[in-house]
Order: sequence, then C-alpha cells, then structure tokens
Amino acid sequence: MAGDVYVLLVGINDYGDRAEPLRGCLNDIDAFRDLLRDRIPRPNLRIRELRDAEATRQAVMDGFTGHLARAAVGDLAVFYFAGYGSVEPESEHRTLVCADSRTPGVPDLAEAEINTLIAEVTTGSAHMLVLLDCGHTDHGSGDGLAWSRAVPPGPRRITDTPDHDPPRVVLAACHPTQSAMELLIDGRLQGAFSATLQRGLTLPESFPYAAHLNWAYHWVTQLVAHQEPVGYAVPPASLDEPMFGGIVRPRPPGVRLERYRDHWWIDVGPAHSVPPPADGRTTVVAVHPPEPDGAPPLGRARVTEVESRHCRVTLDPGWTPDPGLRYPATVVDLPLPPGGIRLDGAPAATDLVRAHIADSPHIREAGDGEFVLYARHGWLIIAGPDGAPLAAPVPATREGAAAVRERLDHLGRWQVVRQLDNPVSTIARGQVRLHRTNHHHRPMLDTFSSWPTGPGDSDPVDLACQPTGDGWSAAPVDLSLGNSTDRPLYCALLVLTDDFRIHDRLLPTRLIPPRSWVDVSEALAVAGVIPEDRWNGRSVVDEWWKIIVSEQPFDSAAFDLPRLGEPIPAPSAAIRSSRNVLDRLAVQAITRDEATEPDGGPEWATTLLPVRFHRLEGGVRW
Repeated sequence: MAGDVYVLLVGINDYGDRAEPLRGCLNDIDAFRDLLRDRIPRPNLRIRELRDAEATRQAVMDGFTGHLARAAVGDLAVFYFAGYGSVEPESEHRTLVCADSRTPGVPDLAEAEINTLIAEVTTGSAHMLVLLDCGHTDHGSGDGLAWSRAVPPGPRRITDTPDHDPPRVVLAACHPTQSAMELLIDGRLQGAFSATLQRGLTLPESFPYAAHLNWAYHWVTQLVAHQEPVGYAVPPASLDEPMFGGIVRPRPPGVRLERYRDHWWIDVGPAHSVPPPADGRTTVVAVHPPEPDGAPPLGRARVTEVESRHCRVTLDPGWTPDPGLRYPATVVDLPLPPGGIRLDGAPAATDLVRAHIADSPHIREAGDGEFVLYARHGWLIIAGPDGAPLAAPVPATREGAAAVRERLDHLGRWQVVRQLDNPVSTIARGQVRLHRTNHHHRPMLDTFSSWPTGPGDSDPVDLACQPTGDGWSAAPVDLSLGNSTDRPLYCALLVLTDDFRIHDRLLPTRLIPPRSWVDVSEALAVAGVIPEDRWNGRSVVDEWWKIIVSEQPFDSAAFDLPRLGEPIPAPSAAIRSSRNVLDRLAVQAITRDEATEPDGGPEWATTLLPVRFHRLEGGVRW
C-alpha cells in the first residue's frame, strides 16, 4: 500500500417532498465501500459516509475541507456521489443536488464550487478522483424498469464562484445532456454506471482509468439507452494512469481461508460472484497448506453465511487449521441454481404449468427469467428472449404441461452449463484464449485475433460460412486454443448451439502444455456444419463456445446434451461415480443426482465466448 486513502461517500435516496425518491444510491456507496475494504488495509482506509438526510450541502463541503483535505502527497482522495444531478437555471453549469438543496436559502452544489473544494484538497499534492453517478438533464422518471437520476433546474442561480481547474480525474455516469439511470442489476437496484464501474474494479489486474471508462461505456450502453459514461482528467495524461493513481493495488486472485471475529471465513463473497447457499447446496472449497507445492488439500470448508465480500464457513471434520495463518483454497463445489422461466398468459394455463414445474430441480419460475412460456388461446409456447418460439406449441392440457416440463428442464440444464463458472480462480480470464490467424494476400501481412479480447469484454467471434451438401459449413480458418500460463492445463471447448445442444466435438479434453496451443481448425471444418433448418431464414446463427480448463483431467463429454426435444441419455456409471471436480459438476448440471464427494482441489476456470456464423452471400466473404 503506497499511501492512505481518504474517501467521501455521498448517497441520497430520500429527497423528501422535493423529488421522487431514488432507490439505488445507498446500494451504490455500500458496494463501493465494501470493494475498498476488500482491497485496502483497514489502517490505510479512512471513509466518511453521508447518507440521505446527512448529506446536506454544508456537510458535503465539510467533507472536502475537513476530511479529504487531510490527504497528503502519496495519498488518494476519492469523492463518490450517487444521487440527483441538475444544471443551473438558464445555463449549462452542472450541479449536484444535496439532501437539503432547494430548501429556503440552500441552492445545489455547483460544479465550480466543487472544483474550488478540490483545489483545497490537492494543495497537499494528493491524487484526486471524482466519481459521479448522477445525470444533469431530466428526461422523465423512466419506464418502470429504470429510473432517472436527474431533476430540472432549481429556482435560483448560484452566486459566481472563482474558476479553478485543479488536478483531478473525473469519471461520470453520462454526458451533461443525458440522464443517468438506476435499475435492477443482479437482484438489487443500482446505478447502471456504479454497477458496471465496480464490476471492472473487481478484476485481478490494474488497468488505466481510460480502460475502466471504456468497459463502463460498453456495459452501460448494453443495459440502458441514451446513457454514455464520460471522463476527463487534468492534466489529460492522467487518464492513462492506473486506476486510483496506482495507490490501490488489485485484489490478488484466488481464495484464502482465515480466522476473523471468532469464526472461519473465506475472503470472497457475492461481490466476487460467489453464489449464496441455495436448495440445500453451497459453495465448498478445498483448503491447501500455506505453501502448497503440490501437497494435497488439508481439508474442506463449506459456506454457511455470506457477506458482500466475505463468506463464513464451517470446517469439515478431521482437521484443524492454525488460527494465525491464512490458507489458499480452491472451489470444488457450487450450488448451481436452476434456470429461470417467466410465465405469461391465461392464469388457468400458467397455473397448470406452475404446478408441473414446482418440483423440478432444473427450472423454476423467475420474473427475470431468460426464457418465457406464453399461454395463449389454449396453447403453450416456449419463447426465447426475443419472443421467437423455440419449439412447436402444445395444448394447454395436463399432457401438454407435462411435455412443456420436459422441454423446460432441458433449457434449465443448458442454462446451468452455460452459466457454470469459477469466478475466483487463479487461472485468470484470458490466460487460455481462442486465437485466429487472418491470412491476407501479399504484400499484406497476416494478422491475428484473440478471444476474450480483454478482461470483462464479450466481443463475439465472427466466422463466415459457405454452402455445402449438408447445409452451411465454416469457411476455412486457422483457429487454435492457447495456454499462456506457466502450468499444464487440461482444456476443452464446448459448443452450445441455439437449438440447445451441447457437444465437445471441437475439442474434447486435452492436455495443453505451458505456453503452447492446440489446433481446432480441422475439427471446426467437420463439426461446424449448420443445417439449413437452423438458419430459419436468417443470415446469422448464434452459438456459444465455452472454454473449460482445469489442473485435473475431466471428461468433457459429461456435459453433452442433445437438441431440444430429444431424449437425454443417462451418464455412464464411470461419470456418475467420478470424484473429479468438473465431472461432479457436470453430473449435477445434467441430472441433479447426488454426486460423490470431490477428490483433490484443482484450480479450474471457464470462459464463455459468443460466436456468430455469417452466410457467404454471392461469394463475398463477410
């Protein structure tokens, strides 16, 4: 830790009768506070929070002069605001709406005033970061799914303030002419900007401000329309500095077990995408010696309670760790929650389906489910996110509901495999990548593409298709899977199709040595044939390729699923009895049968790549 970190967190949901209440601002500052506590030693972290009515105009100003101004050279000062923003009347000067703004004699806090306060903070040469999750142009209260964080100008203009342009980095939720939105993300209301920015900050590497801004822009624009995060720095080159000015180090990858508050904890939680216990199942970790050197695990621990960035665990019988040590751990079991389906339509028909799926281990009703079951005019129709039917409709009868249950179970299995992930692996995203060599006519040089393109990115793999006797096949292309780590890894490439099949024909499990690769071009030429009925009049067909890697061999065929509507074969006796970590997870995903206890504690990881196949129209390569 290079220096101390002074943080002023301001979150305002409740503006009394002067504005509609917001819902996610306190969640935003809570999540940011927990993220900082996860990465900064407690003696170096100094946080002042102003929540709702505490966040008066004077209290915010005092937070700058009496708290952030204590930061000295080598320190970091952070101002984080989540609430309403606005502009001055008859001007374009931006403002922050404090808890008591627009009460008698209390104006908003203007941008020029904030710059004056920042100038006082930076006299001590501290690095200054400003994060603003608010809008400044009111475009209405939202559509019932997202809500704006901007209000019209107040009744009075703020008195002139001297211009200051102190050194600082500012990352803001949107352009001055846009609204910043809050919406339901991962089960709770959050600002779109706050949620996506904090998502990038959980990555196990340090990246420049500009990279975090680009990722936030990409993710926010996928969530809401007409909101584009922006940023600037004084001097401009500061945007190329590491996030937090390099003062805060990224959290090291992996999991650690430690004694704290008279209990055993692991240092990861829902903020790191570790799922809470569900339906009697929980996350299980294998605990290794502090200096593993290939030694077998000492024992296992099971998650019993979750906090944002930590999980309380119980130790399996038979071993007792030293309370004074921290132990590395690896994930060996996960709860694997079932897939979600929304029910929409005639109550009698949806109630019939609801009764048939009540005891399903693979699917359950969820308001935010990816798939939808429509009950219309006596028929039951399963549809995808775009509303397109996924299978032929069946009558809204008991027999039809039973048939729908089988199809929904299949979709649930497919969803679970697609979502399977180990979010806290020491095998970082991008260390095992798909590579493509793009050959060009001379004198142009060959070029290369790789996926994933970067931490947190989800750029698709675009592949051209040409007609064959069996349909359309991938045009010749040089594809390989590369292991850039310094350890040998067992790797497989699963294909998840849009007709809900899963297969490993591109690359069944294979050991790839350190800093080596394996070709998948020939397998794609055979397995990449797309029959005409899958195109269904479209020019693009979607697939998802899932890279699975492990230090331990596993059977990638255990994840196989036939197409939707085809019978699912039972796993072999060898797979059912396997104690391999990934084999067990495959059995649970496909059959939900009780699996054997896991053996060992290998590191493993997955990466999901969206893939788009494009027809070659008229001989023109896409």
